[in-house]
Amino acid sequence: MFNPMKVRNMASEEEIEKVKELDWDTYFREYHSEESMSVSNCPKCAVILVRQPGQSEITCYNCGEKVTV
Repeated sequence: MFNPMKVRNMASEEEIEKVKELDWDTYFREYHSEESMSVSNCPKCAVILVRQPGQSEITCYNCGEKVTV
């Protein structure tokens, strides 16, 4: 059973904006693991996409862009 915890320290708007502006592709390339190798961003809308094993193309669920990985 999942036991949710209430967060005591809320993130500020500035901290949230910093996370949104991160270049996730570069981050995952530099600090990659087996799991992160299957993660990329949509070039059109920047949504995080997760590739399944053996998948060479992903269709973005947000904008419909086809992304070759």
